[in-house]
Amino acid sequence: MDVYGRRLPTNRRQQVFTNGTLLIEQVQRHEDEGVYVCSARAADSPAVDGSLKITVKEKPVIMPFSFPSENLKEGMKIYGMCAVSAGDPPFHISWLKDGRPLSAADSDITIQMIGQDFSSLSIDSATTRHSGHYTCVVKNDVATVNTQLF
Repeated sequence: MDVYGRRLPTNRRQQVFTNGTLLIEQVQRHEDEGVYVCSARAADSPAVDGSLKITVKEKPVIMPFSFPSENLKEGMKIYGMCAVSAGDPPFHISWLKDGRPLSAADSDITIQMIGQDFSSLSIDSATTRHSGHYTCVVKNDVATVNTQLF
């Protein structure tokens, strides 16, 4: 079996079984993505080739961020941000407060999407009802990841 005209390397991540099955563990985009060609041959028959293109997609990675660490006071303006630093788009970014979805309909909380990989959350005038755990959730075709802002 080869990929882009090169024989598969012999390593612990890739195994070819006697039935022709290829198993790749700990998949890496730059190492494993490509067109794979498998050749099979019976004793007195010509070789038969088949090819398969493998595309490796990566889950989102959220850039770490937290709310200001100083004591927040009522009436303060508070900002939070959620930025995707790696992964394959498209991304869907959403926010939770104490495990429940926030939306643009929450009149005193503003959520904005800036491009496809950045979202901001702002509270114009914080009150005690704004206290809680805020979570940024990012989804793509591969995975759903989140980070909690306090």
